[in-house]
Amino acid sequence: MKGAARRYLLSLAAGVALGAALFVGRGGLAAAGDAEAYRLLCDAAFVPAALLLSLGLFVFVADDGVFDIFGYTFMRATAIFHGKEAREAMPKTYYDYHVMKHSKKADFRFLLAAGATLLALAFVFLLLFSLAG
Repeated sequence: MKGAARRYLLSLAAGVALGAALFVGRGGLAAAGDAEAYRLLCDAAFVPAALLLSLGLFVFVADDGVFDIFGYTFMRATAIFHGKEAREAMPKTYYDYHVMKHSKKADFRFLLAAGATLLALAFVFLLLFSLAG
């Protein structure tokens, strides 16, 4: 199995496991009717979908360099505690730091894909809930 498919399936499995725990924890196995079960299933699919989508968007924004200035500032502020060799190995300018940090892009598409899949499942359960109620 390729790396991207494996990461997607692991993220989806984690989301489904979280959703199953939410469903069981909120009394989904003892639901009073179809509408109640669909409502709990919708909630159980939506929460991990929102978490996965939020995490994917956070990785996207962080990989784009929005938070780089904080890392660079912290690195430069703590440089006085490092040895002379370590200080000389540090990037001299923010641009050098930014180029060094973004030589390899982070993959976040598997998080967005797993979150979108669970969100679509939540919409299906929402549709079933509205038809059953």
